[in-house]
Amino acid sequence: MFSKGTIAGFFIILCCALFFSISAVKEYKKNIKLKSQEHIYTIGLLKTIEHPALDETTNGVIQVLKNELPNVKIISESAQGDIALAQQIMQKFSQQKVDAVITIGTMVTQVAMRQTKTIPIIFGSVTDPVGSGIVANPTSPEKNITGVSNFSPNITHQQINFFKQLMPNLKRIGIVYNAGEANSVVLVSKVQEEAKKFDISIREAIAQNTNDAVFMSKSLLSYVDAIFIDNDNTALGAIKGIVDIAMKKSIPVFCSDIDSVQLGVLAAVGPEQYKLGEEVGKMAIDIVKNKKAIKDIPVKYSIDTSYVVNISSAKKLKITIPNDESIKILE
Repeated sequence: MFSKGTIAGFFIILCCALFFSISAVKEYKKNIKLKSQEHIYTIGLLKTIEHPALDETTNGVIQVLKNELPNVKIISESAQGDIALAQQIMQKFSQQKVDAVITIGTMVTQVAMRQTKTIPIIFGSVTDPVGSGIVANPTSPEKNITGVSNFSPNITHQQINFFKQLMPNLKRIGIVYNAGEANSVVLVSKVQEEAKKFDISIREAIAQNTNDAVFMSKSLLSYVDAIFIDNDNTALGAIKGIVDIAMKKSIPVFCSDIDSVQLGVLAAVGPEQYKLGEEVGKMAIDIVKNKKAIKDIPVKYSIDTSYVVNISSAKKLKITIPNDESIKILE
């Protein structure tokens, strides 16, 4: 038989357990209620086309949003290089009453700003936001739009200079681009200007779509020492095909997108797109969560530049890579 003291002890323990169980249930219900009251942010994410650079930018954006906004709903879409499709997607975003739109690439950013004057727009990977008419005052954006550019003032010089280091006898570069992309027209002009300083001639080829980009690249091979694909979304969308046909003729392909080096590009000089995407994501957080005014969020320009070389392509082309610790070698 249990003593009265033992029974009393059991009773006290039982009461305590019951009390803490009730408290735990109340706390759980309280947390559920608080979570249900949290705003579910809906973000529309629209990129121009699929290719390694824009994909990495997108990944960086999404990771930041998910880390900072547990309840976020991200509607991710691709315009597949089609302006009409980009317009349809923007109309859908408006109907879904998204809290903000994130655009990756110049074309979709221009479409977005024409489609809405009220929904906040945060762009990424736009080469020339001023020249393309996206912002007039990058230090204090005057509309519903700000973002992060993938261009830095000295990048074109760094690119041509590095390509020349890899190929000292480089005299002729072919560039494939879509003249309908405002950023590409700006970049080709900059490359033309910089190439003159290195006594390099530029041969241009215009492509309307990714199939064109491969075909036009092939047409250049007999006239150039190398092909350079700058931040042109049409050509970048066809980068694997361009590399394949160029390598068959032992013509190296250079690029501004370091993430394309894994596809056989000989070398690339450019920003880390994932980090760029993270910056875009942080801007979106400031706007939708912290309620910061767009005019108080200056446009950012890429500062850090990476040098990446594909060692397999270099060996096939019999190109010696400089002994420089700043160069990242991709196997």
